[in-house]
Amino acid sequence: MNMKVKIAEVEGQFVLYCHYRGQTQIQPCFIELDLEDGTLSADYDGEIGGAVPFSVWHRRAIRWGIPLMTADAVNGLMETILPLAQRVFDGAEIEWDGSNLVGVYNDDADAAIEEIERICGAEEGDLEVWEASEWLSAAEDELGVTADMDDDALNELADELEDNALDDGILLEDTVDYLRRVRDALREEEEEED
Repeated sequence: MNMKVKIAEVEGQFVLYCHYRGQTQIQPCFIELDLEDGTLSADYDGEIGGAVPFSVWHRRAIRWGIPLMTADAVNGLMETILPLAQRVFDGAEIEWDGSNLVGVYNDDADAAIEEIERICGAEEGDLEVWEASEWLSAAEDELGVTADMDDDALNELADELEDNALDDGILLEDTVDYLRRVRDALREEEEEED
């Protein structure tokens, strides 16, 4: 009896989102099929610069790039490709090549790999990432920031603005920092007027 591929569902709505300080782009996201335990999972790439884990390099695990998605969307995508992932798993073996254990695939597994690549490549994702300063600056006067707001009030406002942006599929970065800069600018204006 063949082992069935199982999905490790993504938990936490924004678990695929990672933006390291000093990097200009968010970390890429992927779906991975682990041929050693038959798990289909999703995550962001923790490596900077395109490095891959040993298991991926030796094709004991296969990754397909996906756009940034909410947990619900990526879990749905994994459900969609599950039958194809099963074909890959059923048509794969891990063999010793003389120096490493490597994944080897039959023709049906190769065809399923290509189909998963096509499906994942056609995904548009359901989230965009914006700097809060870019998304909110046009309405800066209407944000409700005042010079006398404390950090707790800014945090509450940031949560509200981020929730509103999510309704439009936008994940805001550095919202509190942006609101703090707006508040500090208002404080400076008040001090200059005095």
